[in-house]
Amino acid sequence: PEQYVTLDSTTKIDGEYSVRIDVDNTNAWVVQQIPVEYGKTYRVSGWIKTDLDEGFGIISTHCYNSNRDMLPPTCGLDNYAAERRVYGETDWTYYMFDVAADMTLAAYLQVECYAAPSSTATGSVWCDNFVVEEVGKQPDESCFAHCPDGTPSGYCAHIFGGSPTDYCEQGVIVD
Repeated sequence: PEQYVTLDSTTKIDGEYSVRIDVDNTNAWVVQQIPVEYGKTYRVSGWIKTDLDEGFGIISTHCYNSNRDMLPPTCGLDNYAAERRVYGETDWTYYMFDVAADMTLAAYLQVECYAAPSSTATGSVWCDNFVVEEVGKQPDESCFAHCPDGTPSGYCAHIFGGSPTDYCEQGVIVD
């Protein structure tokens, strides 16, 4: 939402600006979608700073297909996102993590600097110097079965219970 996002020339790591997200009993974010290739791993890094009374700031990722529709939450999912939540008043903190474009339909990785909601949250989140770089192929995935839409079927079974093939056949995960 544009009304919550500004360029800040005074609070920054380096360069001319950081991005500042101001929240007042709402949530807001800044995103960029970067082209990716199936089967490759990408390293996301950046700086985040917060001055919030409630809620948190976070760097997160999601995958999108070529039509820019969000894919199921397995693609681009970083299992440690909760550990990157930045609460309260926190000085600049650097984060770096890897994510895999692990669905055949993945065309874009969306990187987000996000001020997460709280019904009474007010304050600011700053983000600076985000970088996304390819770091190679993801680990051998011969142990993973995939649904026809490219979703790892092990995820279907892990989240919903049952066998992976049950969920591919029932179409629980669809485009």
